[in-house]
Amino acid sequence: MSRKINVLEIARAQLGTFQGYGQRTIVGDLVTFLGLPAVVGVVSGIFAPPIHSVGSLLTGASVFSGLLVALLVNIFNFSVKVRRDEKVRPEEKLARTVDELLTNAAWTVLVGLTLVVLLAVASATQDPSTSLSQVWVGILAGFSAHLILNILMVLSRIWTAHEDIKDLPPKK
Repeated sequence: MSRKINVLEIARAQLGTFQGYGQRTIVGDLVTFLGLPAVVGVVSGIFAPPIHSVGSLLTGASVFSGLLVALLVNIFNFSVKVRRDEKVRPEEKLARTVDELLTNAAWTVLVGLTLVVLLAVASATQDPSTSLSQVWVGILAGFSAHLILNILMVLSRIWTAHEDIKDLPPKK
């Protein structure tokens, strides 16, 4: 795969944000961010009401994913400012939080893009006179749950970075 589109590094970095807090946290994070969406997908595939129009979901997910890209760019700019600030050393809590925030935001953009592609495929293959198959409903619900959980993680990291900034010495 071309290095220009290789997302494995982002995936590794995302898993790396689960480490460093103890083995119990790693397992809890994996259950939360992978297990819970899988359960949501299975349950939704079995019990969800029929979905007849995927086009509106595709439109909404596309706009939302575009906004996530804009958020990622803003986080990147903030990351550059933090790295260039001589008062913030790379080993400080704020620097680590911002690195993890950038990783989580990049992963969230990838999940959003994947959801958009899945919605486009589901929309293209759906017979307009029937509802979406239960398998598609489960897959889309699972990815949507994963996206929502990752957005919550990004929000949590933004809040943590905000709290870490309070610990910096005042500017003179």
